[in-house]
Amino acid sequence: MTQSVLASPITSLMKRESISESYYWAYELYYSGIDIFPLFWKIYFDFYGAHHPKLEGYIKGKENTWKSDKNMKHIAYIVRNMFRLEPTSKVFILRQFLAAGGMPDRIYRGRRPAWLHEYDKPYHNLLLSINKGHLRNAVCNMKTVIESTSSDEIHSILMKYYYSRDDSIDITKAETHWKTRVHRYDFHRLTTLIVHMATAIPKKNFNVRSLYIAPTETDMEAVRWIEDESISEERAYKTFRKKRLYRVRPIIGSFLLTRFSLKDFKQETFWHWEYYTMGCPLWKERLDRFSGTMDHENKKIVFPDEDNEDGFYEKYGFDFDEQPKDIQDMSLVDIGKTDWNAWYDSTFDGAPIVDLPTGFSYLY
Repeated sequence: MTQSVLASPITSLMKRESISESYYWAYELYYSGIDIFPLFWKIYFDFYGAHHPKLEGYIKGKENTWKSDKNMKHIAYIVRNMFRLEPTSKVFILRQFLAAGGMPDRIYRGRRPAWLHEYDKPYHNLLLSINKGHLRNAVCNMKTVIESTSSDEIHSILMKYYYSRDDSIDITKAETHWKTRVHRYDFHRLTTLIVHMATAIPKKNFNVRSLYIAPTETDMEAVRWIEDESISEERAYKTFRKKRLYRVRPIIGSFLLTRFSLKDFKQETFWHWEYYTMGCPLWKERLDRFSGTMDHENKKIVFPDEDNEDGFYEKYGFDFDEQPKDIQDMSLVDIGKTDWNAWYDSTFDGAPIVDLPTGFSYLY
């Protein structure tokens, strides 16, 4: 169930309890054939960009290098440096607030300040909310105005506003940085910018240097072991018990997980594990290798002949019911659906920037 695997590296990075666990979940995705970089960028904007803007350039550099040499070590470098930094929940919670249908809690009436007349009227509520530090209103107003304009225009307006408050900001560099962005998560990026500029860090300077560290040799030995096990030609039945190092944390029940849509998750896993693994690119590739197809009505995979079927199960059959009980339990850990604040309270100190509705589940 991919959502469980997405929520797991996020939780591990936020809790900062075990770098080995963070490596494990990142490489679980990586070796499953999932493009992990979009997740890295999402995590960066949600939890790191507001306080650690220079991390963006570091991730971008590692991604570009990975595209050239496909060396798995670059994943470890990104994970290691995310793990060491203190995350903040503000952007993540504001984004979830909008996903929950959040609305502004203030209407700005009365005479408009003189400085506001330098901007077109559609941007007035956005800029007023930023000026007053009402970040909840800021993202709501930005969501409204972006529907009638463009993210490029909003970025230009924001930089004009911020420069008018702090002329040490390098506008040219900021605009170049925006125009050369690779991943167009524009609303997410703009939200991170707004929270960053509202955060009391020294000079809110885009040019503050950051020092990054390399994984230790012990870290890399563990990562290489994960790689060796992932490319092993040994039967899946034997490697499964060696690869399953960490259980999914029950606290991720605050996220909207696929398992919650199933009547009996454990029974579905026991009887239809092959079918559900096909959402993973690696497993779909394995199925294709033996000319298999998916039978959605009966939740199973089928093969054109016995030779292909036997070949698939000989190489990739988990024989899940024959695995040791501790391995079964790690895979089928009970995860109850919990309110959004259960995960938040176990992960962050202090109150969230805004409360989400009771019963809301995080979307990722």
